Amino acid sequence: MTWNSGPASWTVAITDGFSDAYDVEQAVFASAGMPVNVRYLRVKTAAEVVANCADIDIIIKGWIDLPRSALEQLPRLKAIIRGGIGVDMVDIAGATDLGILVCNTATYCLDEVSNQAMVLMLALNRQLIAHADRIRSGGWGVRDVPHPKRLRGQTIGLVGIGNIGRQVAAKASGFGLNVVAHDPFINATHVNIAGAGEVPLLSLDDLLATCDIVTLHCPLSPATHHLIGEAQLARMKPGALLINTARGGLIDQDALVASLESGHLGGAGIDVTTPEPLPAPHPLRELPNVLLTPHTASISDASVIECRETTVAHALTLLRGGVPSDVMNRAVLKDGHWRGSSDR
Repeated sequence: MTWNSGPASWTVAITDGFSDAYDVEQAVFASAGMPVNVRYLRVKTAAEVVANCADIDIIIKGWIDLPRSALEQLPRLKAIIRGGIGVDMVDIAGATDLGILVCNTATYCLDEVSNQAMVLMLALNRQLIAHADRIRSGGWGVRDVPHPKRLRGQTIGLVGIGNIGRQVAAKASGFGLNVVAHDPFINATHVNIAGAGEVPLLSLDDLLATCDIVTLHCPLSPATHHLIGEAQLARMKPGALLINTARGGLIDQDALVASLESGHLGGAGIDVTTPEPLPAPHPLRELPNVLLTPHTASISDASVIECRETTVAHALTLLRGGVPSDVMNRAVLKDGHWRGSSDR
């Protein structure tokens, strides 16, 4: 392949990301063994992306929303690579219609997010918030704090059993929890998960009604927006715990607050909200049965670097004439619809 024609001649822009320094990305590009045209930006809005990327072929992005109206103003754009798992800030349907490939970094934080889900569950179950608060205020003792329910033998329900959900299943099984799941994309009665064995698949209603702990591991889309609302929360067992390390929009937060305040829901471990950050004051910041973290479940020293390196690796795959592993809209590759097809 010559480096001045075809995909190798495409221009890449990094619009935003984990760090403004872009040192990790620059190092990976420098070690690629090929010249790459890269534009390092630090923008915050779709309008700024449009203003700076009219001649760009590949965008590597973080959190900027890219609606169809913005994509329509990027005539050369062939691929969007999102540094992260969720792609709800990209109009996938619009990108597909326009012939733009969309990728994510699907595996960079599986340990971190699954561990965070377990930590939130364990902290709520063991009443760690109440005990820690008592110690900080100069107190001691547990007489007025309800005894935790023994974890072994309780049932945990996973809503979504992709990469992260499967890791949570294995880890929860190691704690002696019975594991069930719901996933509308799997047409079966059971699914075999390494470390958890044969996991029964239930309807969402049945899962909510039978589980002591419910943990969300599904993407946010129009179909899953407010998947857990007033009716679903009412269906959950009294005293049940709800864990969300996926996306804030999966839960109707007003309904969640009402269920927590009424005592129907025993507690919630929340890493993601709508909006982010939550305004202050907000009930979810203050309720004693809520453990709230600021969308940090995916973060570790290793995961952040892996994510950044993976975005560049996906771009280099495209520049070398290949297709990255983490394509979210493979339909765009059919019948020459992808904008990049003519250069291959």
